Amino acid sequence: MGRMEYLWGSDAEVFRPERWLDEFQQESPFKFTAFQAGPRICLGKEFAYRHMKVLAAVLLRFFVFSLRDEEASVN
Repeated sequence: MGRMEYLWGSDAEVFRPERWLDEFQQESPFKFTAFQAGPRICLGKEFAYRHMKVLAAVLLRFFVFSLRDEEASVN
């Protein structure tokens, strides 16, 4: 279902993560059925989301962030 053109449009085969970045465009939870929705929701959904957050936190430990221009003020 993740690649069906009648659900996602003519570019369903194209990797476009910006489809889900728009805050104002809320998709139905029944449209993408990886975790299902409603009373038959996947029991591992919350575990998967928590696992993503932990993985991101662990990966961020290995990066050092700095300003591009050290003399510029941050407002």
